[in-house]
Amino acid sequence: MTFLQLLVLSCVSGVLVSSMTTPRKGHLATKVRFSHPDSSIPRLNMIGTLPTVREMTLAFWVKLHQFDEYSNTVFSYAHPSDDNELAIWFEIKEVPHIAIQIHSGEGHHGYIPCPKIVARQWQHITLTWSTQSGTTNAYLNGHQCTNTTITISRGLELRSGGLVVLGADQDSVGGGFVVKETLEGELTDLHMWDEALDEEQISIIPSSTCTEGDLEFHGNLIDWSRSAFRAFDGVSFHPTTLCLRQ
Repeated sequence: MTFLQLLVLSCVSGVLVSSMTTPRKGHLATKVRFSHPDSSIPRLNMIGTLPTVREMTLAFWVKLHQFDEYSNTVFSYAHPSDDNELAIWFEIKEVPHIAIQIHSGEGHHGYIPCPKIVARQWQHITLTWSTQSGTTNAYLNGHQCTNTTITISRGLELRSGGLVVLGADQDSVGGGFVVKETLEGELTDLHMWDEALDEEQISIIPSSTCTEGDLEFHGNLIDWSRSAFRAFDGVSFHPTTLCLRQ
């Protein structure tokens, strides 16, 4: 597994994974595959927690294998006070939508249409949110999905002390998983910032993935190449040729 450049340590609760390689031009990198051959719940639990977050950008490459059977939850942040502190998933409503929820309750979730999202193809997704205005936007491959901007969870914040899970939706901190609310697909180069990046910055992120040097973008809250995770229930790691094709 040297091509992954992973440090993998066996532990009682899952497998500890750190130093996943990010996609770079001319190099293999680490992608994570989430599949369900036996109704398992493959997922990555982040080591540590988030600080208090009042605005954020979340960006990642994803290849969805299908839309029909799974809600394809990519990101779930559950707090002891609210299991839906932050959740991001995909949903079909005539056309594909990106769904985002920040806290439970009325006015705290919304759906952004993104008709060009397709299955079995690498695509780059970026979402931004700010508590000051509640403005929430979604971008596909560096461009706003549609002219739709939604407003959710104005005046709220993501509280520190919760658990980030990639690939499955938490109905309690670290638990309450349902197979249909998991990701069926592949994920790489996920980053999170504590600010809402502007459109010029967002437009650069997908193209910067396969470059080197000053154009590299790394999240200051979650960094694919530095953040550590525990892998559960059949998550598998593979080289991705995402940047070998560029």
